[in-house]
Amino acid sequence: MRILLVDDDPGLRALLRTTFETVDIAVDEAESATAAKAFIRFEHPDVVVLDVRMPGVDGLSLCRQLKEDAHTRHIGVILLTGSDDAKERDAREAGADAYLRKPFRPLELLAIAERIAGDPLRLPFQTAKDATPEQQLLLYARDLR
Repeated sequence: MRILLVDDDPGLRALLRTTFETVDIAVDEAESATAAKAFIRFEHPDVVVLDVRMPGVDGLSLCRQLKEDAHTRHIGVILLTGSDDAKERDAREAGADAYLRKPFRPLELLAIAERIAGDPLRLPFQTAKDATPEQQLLLYARDLR
């Protein structure tokens, strides 16, 4: 699996890179939506982990662009936000495959990324709080791994 982390916070990107690389997931980084689009022109990651609020083009706009383009709509998108302004409804409308509010558990993000990358048909939009008890158990089991 290959993940593209898109966030203007280098500290968060470093934390997430470490989490993913620990379980042998290839990780690329972009500090902006513009840099992410340039990367995606040449490489198609399985999942894009995308911050909602960034300077310039925001994460919701980039998500919408990816999902509207026939060449990139298959790429899974997980939106991250620490903002009270961002809403799950907005993430759904933009086409996101998942939505997580900061702070979150990095291993929870890993489990969601694995689910999205491993399911060619993708499960419907779901947040961790929407998970069934069985899905929550699976998240915890993956965390223990």
